[in-house]
Amino acid sequence: MLANKGVWRHPRLYEGEAAGSAVPLLSPEAAVVTLRMLEDDAHFVRSKEGPVPLRFKTGTSNGFRDAWTAGVVGPYVLVVWVGNFDNTPNPLLVGGDVAAPLFTDIAQALASDAGPLDDLVPVQQEGLNITRETVCTATGDLDVSLCGDTTETWYIPGRSPTRSSGVFRTILIDAETGLRACRPVPGRTEERVWEFWPSDLQALFLRAGVVKPPPPPFSPECGPEAGVQPGRPPRIITPKDGVVYQRRLSDPERSGIPLVASTDADASAVFWFVKDRFIGRGVPGEPLVWHPGDGAQMLRVVDNLGRAVMQKIVVRTLP
Repeated sequence: MLANKGVWRHPRLYEGEAAGSAVPLLSPEAAVVTLRMLEDDAHFVRSKEGPVPLRFKTGTSNGFRDAWTAGVVGPYVLVVWVGNFDNTPNPLLVGGDVAAPLFTDIAQALASDAGPLDDLVPVQQEGLNITRETVCTATGDLDVSLCGDTTETWYIPGRSPTRSSGVFRTILIDAETGLRACRPVPGRTEERVWEFWPSDLQALFLRAGVVKPPPPPFSPECGPEAGVQPGRPPRIITPKDGVVYQRRLSDPERSGIPLVASTDADASAVFWFVKDRFIGRGVPGEPLVWHPGDGAQMLRVVDNLGRAVMQKIVVRTLP
């Protein structure tokens, strides 16, 4: 489908088999950009016409039972599977380690023995609504005014996101105390660019050994009278918006719904409410189990800096 500019057809396994109907699943621009995302300078084969990029994705199944690599080389779609036919696992069955080298070897054999092997993607890209734009390397934002590290990426005008992620922000720091200031004071405060990563992404960074320090706390003079602090409100991860949740009267203990919210980098706690009724206090990114009543309810979460968001949830009771 990706190699066919976003149009999917049922595969024909036998010569003479009738072709199925064409189903467009992606725009031509999205299909070509996806293939472009899968290429790099390190993976290519040499044909008589010159180097041909390899565009592929590896995969390893749960429990190391399968190692996959699927991709495109010239006019060919190639899929490699490595595994045991009795489904027994093997810790060596990693897609990038065993399937990808085999994929590359087969692709090189095609390039050497199959005659002309042209890279079709540049031809498919001609005339499409695709450009190259400079974006922030860390966030992909088009606004690079506060970003110190930029890169070029493929961009679909009118489709690719233009809204800023808000990760990079300018804050005021009190030079004497190192705390965050509420208002500029000549000779005492200075502007600094800080990374405000949501709590769920901070957790991913930590798992990878990357520490993203939170911004300094506000000076005491900012206090509660300063009102709600600037920044993004919490984002409810679960329960999911638009999902009808079911609970069983026969097993109420197992009918709880985990409440999980992601917050801005400067928040340290979240408080959950149903309308004005307090449910409990939680930590960003960690679940708080809630046993809801029946019907439609308005769930609200507030972080410790006063920023809030609401979401409707529907609960259906089963026997």
